[in-house]
Amino acid sequence: MTRPLIRAAFFTAGLAIVAGAAWAIAPIDNLAKYFSGVYNGVTPGNHLRIEITPQSVDISHPYDYFVSVTGSFEKTNIREQALLRIEPQGASIHLGYIPHFNPAISSLTPGAARFSSDELNAACGVYLKIEGDGFAGETRPSDCARAIRGTAGRSWRVEIEPNRIALRDAKTGETLRFEKQERPPK
Repeated sequence: MTRPLIRAAFFTAGLAIVAGAAWAIAPIDNLAKYFSGVYNGVTPGNHLRIEITPQSVDISHPYDYFVSVTGSFEKTNIREQALLRIEPQGASIHLGYIPHFNPAISSLTPGAARFSSDELNAACGVYLKIEGDGFAGETRPSDCARAIRGTAGRSWRVEIEPNRIALRDAKTGETLRFEKQERPPK
């Protein structure tokens, strides 16, 4: 082989490595950019509001978000808060949910990244894969029973797309849809 061909081969191999690395990073970056914002319930009886804000816990977890869910579903008032941690896991993305059982905790609370042993033991998660324009995955039954009220014995399909989050009961098909609130014009 001549030197130009060898250089071209190394250059092509380098591009393939860089492209492969970019493809591996892109899914988590895309999921992370969907998250921040306010989502409002749009299905009947769903008067919930989800607020998701970036939460800097430490440099080793760049994709942490504080989430608060407030409002009502049917006739039940809801107020829950948690830390969402997004981490790449091979071909999937793990979305971890660590609840805060103390309703006084907010994203501005100095202890927002500290959890009791009960909260850590209640943590749950779902593995998401690229699907359509977004990501989807399914929880296992009872995985989140302690972390999220009303989920005992149920599997939920989580679907995240640009400007939309949907939670669907895998057995009954009951669906909670949330749409991202548009930012007011400046």
